Amino acid sequence: VEIFMPLSGFRYLWDVATLLFTLASLVREPYRQAFSEEVGGSIDYIGLLGNTFFVVDTCMRASQFPPLKGGMAGWSRSEIFRSYRRDGFFLDVLASLSVFSAVPGMSRLQLLNLFRIFRVSSMFEKMREHLSLRGSRIRNCLSLLCKIIFFYIMANHWVACAWFAVHRYLERNEQVTWATADCPFGGEAGSEGCLARWDTTLGEHNICDTVMFNCYTRSLHFALITLSTVGY
Repeated sequence: VEIFMPLSGFRYLWDVATLLFTLASLVREPYRQAFSEEVGGSIDYIGLLGNTFFVVDTCMRASQFPPLKGGMAGWSRSEIFRSYRRDGFFLDVLASLSVFSAVPGMSRLQLLNLFRIFRVSSMFEKMREHLSLRGSRIRNCLSLLCKIIFFYIMANHWVACAWFAVHRYLERNEQVTWATADCPFGGEAGSEGCLARWDTTLGEHNICDTVMFNCYTRSLHFALITLSTVGY
């Protein structure tokens, strides 16, 4: 089995792909679970592609990817595995269990991918090391600023998704929720023109009475106001 050293082009492109797949999963999955109209329905082929990539990634890092620091030559597969075991192996294995979300009725396993948030910082550092090995250096202050901006954006996105999920799943049979009470043109909670409308016949609200993206922007507004100021 070939071992891909830090300076190999394949290793660099693979680490870039891992970072992109991870960022996409961290953004996409909370949104899909909170706002998608098809959660638990048909197979999520995009998610399945990402989950399959992560399984392959875990296997390759356990045997073919020596660490960027001190991994220039002379590494055996057992040494690579021992190094990886100390640097995120068990977390990656846990998150990779999301591949079973393709099984009917187990779509919520996709949320295991959110554990990859704990790996993002080290992934950014790997990108810095790759660039350093290739003669490009990024200052620590710039790297730290990028991380702060990323985690701030991600925190707002996750809070927005969680806020809507409370309305959608935990308060489905409540007439007054933050969404049914969000009526820009006035009127009673749950009436026409509100973000969600109450159905007296069914005894539940209709989740979102407009396109889902509008509900997301309202939920994101709450997150921004709450996390950036003193609340609403």
